[in-house]
Amino acid sequence: MKLAWLGNLGNVGFNYVRLLNTGGIEARLYLPQVRLKALSSSNPENEYQGASRESFIHPFSRNYLDYFLNRLGILGPLSGYENLIGNGSGIVQAQTCYEIAALRIKRKYGIPYAAMATGADLSEIAFSHTPLGGLYRTALENCSHLFLLNFDQFDTVGRLNLKLKSFGFLPFSINLDRFKRLPNIIREKIIVYSVARLDWSSATRASTKRNDIFFRGFARVMAERERADFELWIADWGVDRIRTRSLIKSLNIESFVKFIPVGDKNIFYENLARANVIVDQFNIGSVGLSALESMAMSRPVFAYCDRSLAQKAYGSEIPVINCSTDEDVFARLKELTPGMIARLSERGFDWIAEHHAEEKILKILLDTYRGILSD
Repeated sequence: MKLAWLGNLGNVGFNYVRLLNTGGIEARLYLPQVRLKALSSSNPENEYQGASRESFIHPFSRNYLDYFLNRLGILGPLSGYENLIGNGSGIVQAQTCYEIAALRIKRKYGIPYAAMATGADLSEIAFSHTPLGGLYRTALENCSHLFLLNFDQFDTVGRLNLKLKSFGFLPFSINLDRFKRLPNIIREKIIVYSVARLDWSSATRASTKRNDIFFRGFARVMAERERADFELWIADWGVDRIRTRSLIKSLNIESFVKFIPVGDKNIFYENLARANVIVDQFNIGSVGLSALESMAMSRPVFAYCDRSLAQKAYGSEIPVINCSTDEDVFARLKELTPGMIARLSERGFDWIAEHHAEEKILKILLDTYRGILSD
């Protein structure tokens, strides 16, 4: 089986291609050359230094003609790299709107493709009344299978009312050789680390992080404390960096807050290991890869998770400190103790080992691809 993977948001493509190659699949990751230079999570260098030199990575020059035609709702001609994939691959896996490229390849070469919803592509672009939104929906309806990476997407797919051949939940893969149980040592203060991208002020977008919910709840706790037994770290990235600083100042918690520069994954993991509790997102009803990796490092996570959708995806609830309002955050922070942190740290690691181990995810991928090719 020769597989071509298109797209790499959050290094999802990079990590899955690497996993597939360990499972005997000849998989290649195709991504624009500009992504290998950008300081973003779509650059494999964010995963580890030298990642871009992996032999399975095949960079290409972005086809700006198709980029603009797609925004007009026009499928456009095949680019050089798409013809290369069509002549040398048996199946395509696309993410982050590259399903449109996969549709072009399928129409000329007859190669089936799977889609993968990794972010705002499904929650925003697929809902938009733009020509691009319509073309993306067409690409999804022509895929052989749609992988959902966040369990809130069950609800999203239902509301889109797409005519999908097949879809299902695919947990993020976690390499448990890379992540070990770590002691969660509380020193002078409980360090709370907000890792989600700062994106909370928009009143129109569907997939903001609503970081402000936690910050407001945290401020209420600190206002009634006689001593500062918490310290809040905030990962300094996202569209609302400036607004967040203004909010922190207005909440009068500047003395308890540190803004932490965002580096590559190694720096991220070092910061996780130094923190005691992690904060993720409070809007869409599920958690992202950063929260799952935090749990794999024995760090409990504050987040909002829809219990019924988690049950549908996993067959169990996800053991986060579940909050959807600043009142929830206030109440749960007040009851947080070192003993509770220790128990949640153990429970989170065990849950990740059960639901997100690489061997389980590899089996889901292989079974799905073999089913597509056997049709």
